[in-house]
Amino acid sequence: MSESAGMTPLSLSVDAGLDHALGNGWSAWRSVAANRQPAAVTRWLISRLPEGVDADDVDGPLLALIGDSPVEDRAMAAADLAELFEADDPGFASVLWEAVLEAGRETTDAELVFEGASRLAGMEEEFGDPLTAAEYYVEFLTWRRQNEHASDHEAVLTAFDEIIRLAEEDDSPAAIAHFTYHQAQFMRIVEADSPAAEVGDWVPSSPAFAAWDSD
Repeated sequence: MSESAGMTPLSLSVDAGLDHALGNGWSAWRSVAANRQPAAVTRWLISRLPEGVDADDVDGPLLALIGDSPVEDRAMAAADLAELFEADDPGFASVLWEAVLEAGRETTDAELVFEGASRLAGMEEEFGDPLTAAEYYVEFLTWRRQNEHASDHEAVLTAFDEIIRLAEEDDSPAAIAHFTYHQAQFMRIVEADSPAAEVGDWVPSSPAFAAWDSD
């Protein structure tokens, strides 16, 4: 293990700028981190894990994350770091999954959009907020319906499944009925082998989906 990874958080200088930017989301954090020396950001990352981590495990992904790497490489790096930090630092992990979600939107990659949304939803559910968790899946469905975006129909069905499950958890029978109806409607489109099952808006005459109101 590197010398810096063996140090305790109290022996590391705290970067208040990175701490503050973290609370403002992915874009703000990346902007601040990109103006730091990578070694300084690595020390900051290591300080956030109670038992530290080998600098070699974060250096490569970090450089891809805050450098000029292609968006796809940045998303992969964000996912790798999120997996590393999720258990001990959910706040930082959520910002990293936000990066994956943003990369998916930027590249119109449905797998990245769904991965980011589902991971963020899972974290919100763990925090005891099924409504906010469901909103990530609703946003995925909205994204899929826009601008001829494409995805496997299984991702759409899974999003509906999760929204319905979370509505049950939040005791919202109206939302359960609403999304069950729309899932059945989508399933009929899938069974009819319609191109809309994989690309674009399968219900162009319907308004955008919305989650339920919190009681």
